[in-house]
Amino acid sequence: MSARMAVAVLALLATGCRPEPGPSDYVSQEDFHFDAGSAVPSGFVEGPDPWEAGTPRFKLGLFYEGGSTEEVVVDDVAAHFYVYEQTFSVGPVDEGQREGLQADALMHAGGPWWGGGIHWDTARDLSGWTQLRVSLRSTSEVFDDVKLGMASGAEGSPSRAEARVSVADYGFAADGDWHDLRIPLADLAALGLDLSAVTIAFSVSGGSGTAADTLLIDALYLTAD
Repeated sequence: MSARMAVAVLALLATGCRPEPGPSDYVSQEDFHFDAGSAVPSGFVEGPDPWEAGTPRFKLGLFYEGGSTEEVVVDDVAAHFYVYEQTFSVGPVDEGQREGLQADALMHAGGPWWGGGIHWDTARDLSGWTQLRVSLRSTSEVFDDVKLGMASGAEGSPSRAEARVSVADYGFAADGDWHDLRIPLADLAALGLDLSAVTIAFSVSGGSGTAADTLLIDALYLTAD
């Protein structure tokens, strides 16, 4: 097992303009790295689209424990997971996962908004990938209009673009069931995202809620189909 996640605090201004991250507050979680040909451990759930060795799949470093052909590890050196303004917390869920050995619960802090994302210090070319896959589950209606997205270009640069879509448009409802979302990256490109220069590989955000509101997330990766 190895450290899974480095969680840090990042200020988010009302305008949506984010300054540079401050000091990191590390929270380690366990991560199972699947190796093709290795024995699958007891309790491992294959997920909605089990990986086949050699099939193109990009692992973004969080919320997915299956196999892939490419991966960027969230190490808080060149790739980071930021919880903006401590607006939610993250914890493992060891039962009822959609994929792997666990899902993760994103727990609203009770404020007027919440959000976070996977940030890369160096832009990466994702133009060879076509879909963002992620599975979500909740019974809290505040998550019916969660926004998922990506960003390209450096913060504050003229080329900066942030693209977000609503999960409701891709079949999600907070009805207590898992929903396996497939978001074409072309939809984000149509909103201005430059897929050849991605700097935020995944963002998730929403509006007001209470501290009891929880969103489960699992099976996050990119595909080329």
